[in-house]
Amino acid sequence: MTEITMEMRWQPADGAPVAWQQFLCELETWCCELPDRTSPEDAPEMMLFDRDELHMMAEKVRDFLSTAQPASDRRFLSLASLDVLEERDRQKSVEGWSTAHDDQHIDNELSRAAASYTIGNLAYWPWSPAWWKPSDRRRNLVKAGALIIAEIERLDRAAFDATDGGAK
Repeated sequence: MTEITMEMRWQPADGAPVAWQQFLCELETWCCELPDRTSPEDAPEMMLFDRDELHMMAEKVRDFLSTAQPASDRRFLSLASLDVLEERDRQKSVEGWSTAHDDQHIDNELSRAAASYTIGNLAYWPWSPAWWKPSDRRRNLVKAGALIIAEIERLDRAAFDATDGGAK
């Protein structure tokens, strides 16, 4: 792969592991179509390509990249994003907080709870202190992020209903 990336003066973006793996699989398939170099007497040369073959592989890479989505358009979720989404799912499945329950909180309770977790104290906590379950800083921010998602989802549902989109 070093010869190919040197030929192209290109390195895969850190944020595109799926596209890079897809490309490697396609390249491996293409290389398997090249003349067989796997006999024991050819073993040391089996990964050597002449200049024309290298240019053909570089062209294959260029073709792949021209059809690949630009890195700026890709949507990859970070570990932090995944943790927030997982927490939101946990709030629904384990804690039992349904969308119908969230929709009852029309006085910024979800946002205020998120603010309390963000700053790490009960200053904005809208409910009984018995429901306050602080953790370490990162975990508190994950909880806050999940509560913000719940509030945004609630606002979106309310806006949809207000435009008769939710009429039955």
